[in-house]
Formats: sequence, structure tokens, C-alpha cells
Amino acid sequence: MRTKCLTQATVVLALFSLSAASPASAQERVGFTLIGALDLAGQDPRRCLSLDLDGDGDLDLICTAGGDDQGSEVNVLLGDGSGNFPVRQALVGGARPWGVAAGDFDSDGIPDLVVTQASQILVNPDPLCGVSAGLPVFHGRGDGGFDFLSCLHAGVAPVAVVAEHIDGDSHLDLVAAASGGGGLSTFLGNGDGTFSPPIAVSGATQVSARDLAAADLDGDGDMDLVVAHAGGCRVLRGAGDATFSYAGEVGPMEASDAVALGDVTGDGLTDIVTAYAGSGRVGLASALGGGAFASARTFDAGFETSDVALGDVNGDGLIDVAASASSTVVVLLSSGGGDLRPAKAWPVHPHAAAVVVADFDGDSWNDLAIASRNIDQPTLDVFKNDALPGPWQHVPGGVPGPVLTFDLPSTAGIRPTYRVRNALPGVIGVAVVGTQRFDRPLLGNFLIPLPEILVSGLETDATGSMVLPDVVSCHLPLGLTFWLQVWLPDPSSPYGWVATNGLSGTVSTGKKTSRP
Repeated sequence: MRTKCLTQATVVLALFSLSAASPASAQERVGFTLIGALDLAGQDPRRCLSLDLDGDGDLDLICTAGGDDQGSEVNVLLGDGSGNFPVRQALVGGARPWGVAAGDFDSDGIPDLVVTQASQILVNPDPLCGVSAGLPVFHGRGDGGFDFLSCLHAGVAPVAVVAEHIDGDSHLDLVAAASGGGGLSTFLGNGDGTFSPPIAVSGATQVSARDLAAADLDGDGDMDLVVAHAGGCRVLRGAGDATFSYAGEVGPMEASDAVALGDVTGDGLTDIVTAYAGSGRVGLASALGGGAFASARTFDAGFETSDVALGDVNGDGLIDVAASASSTVVVLLSSGGGDLRPAKAWPVHPHAAAVVVADFDGDSWNDLAIASRNIDQPTLDVFKNDALPGPWQHVPGGVPGPVLTFDLPSTAGIRPTYRVRNALPGVIGVAVVGTQRFDRPLLGNFLIPLPEILVSGLETDATGSMVLPDVVSCHLPLGLTFWLQVWLPDPSSPYGWVATNGLSGTVSTGKKTSRP
């Protein structure tokens, strides 16, 4: 093993550029190829979600397809791990199935389903919920099949539902959002597939909801809610006892059709991403900490932006945004710090509705699935992520924790900047560099590089972040592929250390000088 290259008293200046064969940086490079267009049962797709329904380790899909009360289905598509979904079945969804959530409601270790029915007036009784639309609950059999259990009722025309722990016990609960009256309601889970009667959520009784998402937004350990509604986007703070209080609106104050939550800015806080169908824009409201948010910055995404989903699609460690927009799916790459790069679009079947970002083929790159109304035949378009790793790629780490990212300069010949975020403040870590990938368990994490260079004395600032010195080119000759990872002390870890993800790159050109 080589000795360390840098200390706190050493500054190394290096010049980097990407290989001429690489057309774009990892932050700009993104590509998808259509690998399948599947017919969906029903008439009007609205929402999709992805999870493993049959226990084979491959991701499956569930898509609601509303239409009128007679042409409504819940599509269950079982994946084979290659991006294909050869087994498809349809559940009777009743009166315009719209929103969908999954979870183990009866404590048997198998995912169950709950669906919202968006019909406001029923001409005939619904086969699942009777004289008024509701929330049908389905028991999962573990093989991808489901059996109807019961129907819950709350509000008029419920359009969204989330399954989360909201009252402090071990049973999953439900929160439903209605568009036609009644606002938000909670159903407390009993752990056996049954739920309490509905409880109205204060601060949202009059809201005309269009979508709903849940996450701990203020770091207190309790689940909070964000409601996309006809007048904007509302935040409700959870108390941990199944009650919520109004915490403000996030501008701009225009109709929000969909909402997703995730750390898009890369600072360790959960941000709010919304779709505005009327203006064809996507909004990003950056978290300020403590449950507060900046007004959303908006980015053009295309006509009829109806849904948003989040995931890293180009391997730089930052969460990107995908949106369904008319006859396209668009991707807006995150640059960190609250900025999204201009949208790139791929054609899909007309009237795109729901979008999912997930790794359907098991290659560690997130793919896309888009459900479209497509006039007379609802269709699911599946895209494989074919962004070439090129000279840079993101390598998953062992456990959630600090994140290692890089910034590539726009001018050739200038070295990239490596950054660590989400670590503890004021801790001194070690960068590990190697020319081979190692991937061995170590201290509850995974050591990604085969250690050849150790760089110590790297201290995080008061926010738990750091900019690394040039830990690569001072030792490695040009043309070599390398792997980089940072390890940091953390008393909360069982072994006292946590590791970032890895970065893989190629030293393509360089000139080194050093100063004491």
C-alpha cells in the first residue's frame, strides 16, 4: 500500500480533462432506450408504483387505470428482472381507481394494496365499495395476486393515499386525500388488515387535493405530509400521534397536479418537487431545515406536466427529476444546490400520465416507466437506462450515510472537485483510492476501492460537508481507471465508522505541481 499523498499542510494542483471519446460529462450524460410498450387494462391511467410483489427480487409495477366506472382496472405487472413484464393481470378497481399505495397491512410479511376511487357520483352501486366511492383494500398473496378485503370511506372522490406509520405504533396507517370534498383523513392500522374509522386531518378539511406525499420534513422522527391541491402545495406537520397541523403553503400558488419528496439539492434535507400541468412546469422547493421551505423555483418541462418521480439517473449521486408531459417523458438533471438542468425529452404514447423511476433490469441504473392514456388503448412505455458509464460513474455504498459527489468544470484541463455531504460536522476522515474495485464488507459498510492510496486529515465543516483536495492525480498515471471513497468516524454507527458511496473515473490528461 502506498503512503498517503496529501496532508492538511499540503496543497496539490492538478489538471484534468475528460477523454475525447466521451461526448458529455456524467452530470450532462443521460440516455434511455424504449424496450417495451405494454397494453394496460382500463381506460385512463393515473398513478403507478414499483415494488417486489411476488418475492423474487425483481421489481414489479402497479398502475391504476380509471376511465368510467365500468372500464376501471388496477394493473399488476410482474417483472422478470430484465426490464420486461411478461405476467400481467388486472384487478377490478371499481369506481375510477386513481391513487395507490402498498404496505404490509396484516403483518404477514407480504405487500398489500389500497386504491382510491375518484368518482364523485355513482350511477350504479360499486362492486367493491357500494353506493359511494371509497378506498378498496386488497390482501397480497405473495405470488403477485391479490384478494379484496374491505372498503374504507372518507371524503368525496379520494384521489391519493399514502401508507406510513403516523401514530407511533408498529402498524401501518393510511392517509387519504379527496378532491371533491372532505380534505384529508387518516385510518389507523390495527395490524390485521383492518383500520379505524376515518379521522379528519385539521388544517386540510377544505383542500381540494390532487396528490399526497409523506416524509419526515423537520427531522423530529414524525411523519409529515405535503398535499398538492388546486391552489398550490400545502405542508402539514405531524405530531407523531396521528394528528397534523397546518405548516404553510409552498409557492407558486397555482394548481399542483403531483408531488414527490426527496433530497434533490444534495444537502441532506428533503425537498418538495411538484408538477404544474397548467403551465407545463416542474417546481423545486428547497428545504431550509426545521420543516421550512423556500418558494419553489420552476423549470420548463413541457405541455401538461401531470406527474413527477425522483431518482439518480446519471450516476452522479444527486437525485434527478422525471416528469410525464403530454407525449413525452422529460428528465431534469440535478446540479445540486437547488438547480435543475434543462429538460431532455423522449417520446412516449400520447397523454402521458404516471411516471416511475426504478431499476427494472438489475444493472444498478435507474430506468423509466410511463403510463399513457393513448386515446383508446392505455399503454405502459418502459425505457432502459443506457447512459454509458464512460469515465465517471456512481458506485453504491454499503449503508445510507455521507454522499460523495463530483463537479466537472466546463473548461477542459481543469480538475474536477470532489465533495462530501451529509456527514457529521468537525470529524476527520480518510479518502481511499485504488485502481481496482474491491467491494469487501468492512465495519458494517463496503470498502469499494482496493486500497492503494490513503489520504488522511480530511475534516468536515460545520455543516458536515467538505471539499476534497486532489486525491487522485498526484499518484496515478494518465489513462488509469480509479475508484474513490471516503470513510468518516460516526459514534452512532455500530463500528464507529461510516462510508460514502464510491466514484469511478479515468485520469485522462494531467500535469502535476505541488507546493509545501
